Amino acid sequence: MTTEAVKIMLVISSGAIGGGETHLLLLLKCLQADKYFAPHVVCHPGGELERVIGRMGVPMTLLNLEDLRHSLDIFRLAQLIRQEQPRVIHAHLNRGALWASLLGKLLGFPVVSTAHGLTRALYYRLSNQVIAVSNAVKDHLVKQAASFAENTTVIHNGIPTKASVNRERMKQLREQYLLSPEEKIITVVGKLHPNKGQHIAVRALKALPKNLPVRLLIVGDGPDESNLKELVKVLSLGPKVTFVPPQPRLYEIYAMSDFVIVPSKNEALSMVVLEALRQARPVIASDTGGIPEIIRPKFNGTLVERENPQALAKAIEEGFRDYRRCEKMALSGQKTVVDNFSIEKCYLATRNLYLKVLGVPIA
Repeated sequence: MTTEAVKIMLVISSGAIGGGETHLLLLLKCLQADKYFAPHVVCHPGGELERVIGRMGVPMTLLNLEDLRHSLDIFRLAQLIRQEQPRVIHAHLNRGALWASLLGKLLGFPVVSTAHGLTRALYYRLSNQVIAVSNAVKDHLVKQAASFAENTTVIHNGIPTKASVNRERMKQLREQYLLSPEEKIITVVGKLHPNKGQHIAVRALKALPKNLPVRLLIVGDGPDESNLKELVKVLSLGPKVTFVPPQPRLYEIYAMSDFVIVPSKNEALSMVVLEALRQARPVIASDTGGIPEIIRPKFNGTLVERENPQALAKAIEEGFRDYRRCEKMALSGQKTVVDNFSIEKCYLATRNLYLKVLGVPIA
């Protein structure tokens, strides 16, 4: 006798691929492999996320939950929930959580929402259970409303712990980006937005000794691109900065980097830190949000004061001066990811929360 799979509806209000969307895709792969659950995804139409999920062959409905001009899509989501009868709705990002939890409350379906950022608590107030991707996120929610202390579970993001790159591929990448053999590579990855701090990285580059053969790779796209290119021009750093569009295999970029820097103003946790450490690359990151839950200074990476280009430049210069120490820390960081931030560990905790919501005993 076969048991019918439990329907899980994943709702996300975005269509691009960033940290939250990457997490959803990893979770979706785990749900596909776990025959106990049958996932159905609701996501924003027309983006890369739609294309990736389409290739995975997962049932998908395209709705715009981000823009109130498409308010009819909220009613379509209600109809979809009634039609599909999911046992659990798992919402991601602010608007996804807001509309899914409101409809879940009205229609009588339990909602788990993942808070991926240091955000306003009102988006998550109606959720039955909340997943915070770091202790920093949970603390941020609890400061706004004490009730979050009772229904919020911290489940750190997880990633696959293996992604190898051979030397020949790294050589090809250096040639592709016109990097000379003596150039050291500093990489910053993420949406080009002031919160991600690429402008801090550029100013830190300017503060480094002129005789240091360094190239800064700025990987990503976003609304701040033109401002960043203008800043590079004003600071006369053109030959030392390369803008790289979003990459499907970021682990290759990390693997060829001498340092990966994360100069963000705020970060809930940082997938970039996890992915760079997985490749055993030295990381220098802002001491903000959930990043200190990954990085332990002098053990597996370096933390610097946020929005401080001079402090970042000093850490980079000192890192190159004693690079062997940084490589040793990066190996410790790789072990940190394997031990504490694997997708398997993340999925098991998420699965157990689903079972708790369903009232199923956890083995």
